[in-house]
Amino acid sequence: MKKLNLIALCATLCLGAIAQDEIRHPSFASPFSNHAVIQREMKSSLWGKATANSKILVEVISAAGKVDEIETTASENGRWETTTPRKYPAGGPYTIRLTDLRCKLSTEITDVYFGDVWICSGQSNMEMSYSWGLTRGKELMETNSCSTIRMLNVPNKTSVIPLDSFTAEWKLCTPENAKQFSAVGYFFGVSLNEYLNGEVPLGLVDSTWSGTNIETWLSAEFISKIEGQEWVAKNLEKREAYVKTFHDGSWKQILQDWIEANSFENAFGVEGVEKLDARYDFSSWPTSTLPASLETLIDKEFDGHACFMRSFELSKELVENATKVTLHLGQIDDDEITVVNGKVVGKTNGWRQERNYTIEKPAEVFVEGANTIAICMTDGGGGGGFHDVAADDICLKLYNGSKVVTIPLAEKEWSYKASKVDYKNRPPDFDNVSPYSYSACYYGMMSPLIPMTVKGAIWYQGCSNVHNPDGYTKFFDAMIKDWRHNFTGGDFPVYVVQLAAFMGTHEEVFDSAWARFRWMQYNLEKNLENVGTIVTIDVGDHADIHPKDKQTVGERLANLAAIRTYNVDGVVDTRPNPEFASSMNKKVIVKFSCEALGISGNAKELKGFQLAGADGVYHWAKAEISNASPNIVEVTCEAVAAPTKVRYAWDDYPDCNLISKDQGFPCGPFELAIFELAIEIK
Repeated sequence: MKKLNLIALCATLCLGAIAQDEIRHPSFASPFSNHAVIQREMKSSLWGKATANSKILVEVISAAGKVDEIETTASENGRWETTTPRKYPAGGPYTIRLTDLRCKLSTEITDVYFGDVWICSGQSNMEMSYSWGLTRGKELMETNSCSTIRMLNVPNKTSVIPLDSFTAEWKLCTPENAKQFSAVGYFFGVSLNEYLNGEVPLGLVDSTWSGTNIETWLSAEFISKIEGQEWVAKNLEKREAYVKTFHDGSWKQILQDWIEANSFENAFGVEGVEKLDARYDFSSWPTSTLPASLETLIDKEFDGHACFMRSFELSKELVENATKVTLHLGQIDDDEITVVNGKVVGKTNGWRQERNYTIEKPAEVFVEGANTIAICMTDGGGGGGFHDVAADDICLKLYNGSKVVTIPLAEKEWSYKASKVDYKNRPPDFDNVSPYSYSACYYGMMSPLIPMTVKGAIWYQGCSNVHNPDGYTKFFDAMIKDWRHNFTGGDFPVYVVQLAAFMGTHEEVFDSAWARFRWMQYNLEKNLENVGTIVTIDVGDHADIHPKDKQTVGERLANLAAIRTYNVDGVVDTRPNPEFASSMNKKVIVKFSCEALGISGNAKELKGFQLAGADGVYHWAKAEISNASPNIVEVTCEAVAAPTKVRYAWDDYPDCNLISKDQGFPCGPFELAIFELAIEIK
């Protein structure tokens, strides 16, 4: 009771001293809680909230009772910010106490360690946790506790303006806590801890969101500096207006008005898509065959609504005898509603998803004679329309017992109409900001961490950007500049996970977008400072974009960090990275960075190499490790008299087997120009 009275008295006295300022207990920002890890060997950032203009004393108290102090002053909006009083070596535990020197109100966090803080970020393959199912490392995660590893899970949150807080706390590395954390991040930490002999506490920060593109993970300020993205700067000018509408509540009506003005129904002059039936006049629309992309058909920059319509004939017999009908449209990007004779038969939201719809009561939908079909789609950004589908796959199938009648739908021309939508100027929905929109995850999940001092970052993302490798390079470059500018810790390392093998293996030579993207990821290491890439082509799954072996991924990231960041004795880089390709004596010679190459599994011959001549057409080639130089592969192909290019593992799920001999690290996809070599390589 006496304690409460003292606090009340203190607050009363403080109120008189601070005049009109609101009294608030001094607090730490979200990245600081009990069990936190703070970056060692730097004067690391500390910040939080307090009474406006108040003097704040920060005390760092060791287990032995030694106290280091530093003072700071809260701003007019109540934010205080400072650094640790000195550079601390690895170790702990410490208590950090905040005290308002006028009000004498205090807050403290305990069991704090100084160590290395690593950001773990990306999309689903980085987000994937124990519950997603693992094929390797399950027993370790179920039993292992590690006192030198702490974990912070940033909650999924999006925003159009920078947020300054989240609700989460640092947790100890126990089996229960580990199961809720990024599996890649966890195995990275466990493996790195072994390299460091448990001498450096590790703080792992999980900031991930499934399915997200890279555009959402950097600020609008840095996006606007990318060539072709200058429009984003205009949106920055609107931020203050957005904040105003948020606080006064007017944003909801503004958003609703915009949605109605830019709706599909408004664009096509109908009260609902059900009105797109035989009575709707589409005779004046232009025509095209299917499949077709909206960018090719309409405008390479097209985003908005489109509708494809046509009529098709069905006999009385087919209609009356059909017990079930399936409609096959293939992959459509993004959202789609399909209407037959004024009745909605299918609806799917999402990009590149198969549209296969079953009509269980055909007589309620189809009629004898002319039937009208309307495919209504909305492309919210990027590629739109039909993708990766053959004309034969767009069809109607009518079932009568075991008998199936197929009606092709792509063989005749479709009428189409499109209406552009300026999504870039869409007012924000503060209640439902898409995680796929520019800067949304950055403002919701990175901004509250800034200006945290970090050791480095690991990054596993790309599936959502796989079809635009050139654009990705620009965004990645901007992203790491953004992070390094706003986090503290200098030009810290960023280690990238190359996309794993996925989908099909082609017997014929195949120009794979996935391979091209992986090659781009490898070149990030060559072209950007303090960036490294690990190859995971060997842990892929034909049927699952989320391969279940995350332990191998984490271990390879830790191996690279041990070499590049920590210079661990005895750990050397044995990745088989291609250095150059040359032609000599009718052979193409590819030299690799490792000391010796090997072949994975029980295979006796190398697989996965292709050669191309001046025409640019690739052919399968024979390859073997040189007897004279164990880090050289010799490649030949009778179909290519004068090779100009060589590539390897160029497929979605490549049949390839080149590895480093000592550690078995796989070689990733590459494409190299070939130059003439006048001297023999030893």
